[in-house]
Amino acid sequence: IVSSLLDFARQTRPKKEKHDLNDVIMESVMLTRKQAAFTDVIVEQDLSKDLPPINVDKDQIEQALINLTLNAIEATNPGGKITISSRFSSETDVVEIIVSDTGKGISGEDLDRIFDPFFTTRESGTGLGLAITHGIIEQHGGTIEVESKIDQGTSFMIRLPLKNGDNNDH
Repeated sequence: IVSSLLDFARQTRPKKEKHDLNDVIMESVMLTRKQAAFTDVIVEQDLSKDLPPINVDKDQIEQALINLTLNAIEATNPGGKITISSRFSSETDVVEIIVSDTGKGISGEDLDRIFDPFFTTRESGTGLGLAITHGIIEQHGGTIEVESKIDQGTSFMIRLPLKNGDNNDH
């Protein structure tokens, strides 16, 4: 809890460099795959081959993806599936990452509060994972949205602008 609080309190400015987001996604999946296997949840990747390199802080984006994936693992019953996909929208010059699960979903009343610091529906949760994730994506000039249906799963969509400046913005 203290570690999560410190991460939240000292959200550092991103140190952006050009990265292939697919590499960041694959590394995040690798770091969470054992946890998923432990709970009998499958993690799949559906990565677009045409992603252009993008200026991001690799460690921060990785942390955001790990937070989303661990939440998805916890929300998904044994035998369920998590899919992490990427795509590039040339019309909007945005790279999208989608983390979807076949889990229990989030109620409508909770959806409005999930990014609030200290809001949690879990006994062991700190309520900081999604708040930190939201802050990371905003510091990268991006957005994060969520869609969820009870007993049908949840999808988080991260949109990061391709032209989000150099290391000194935000």
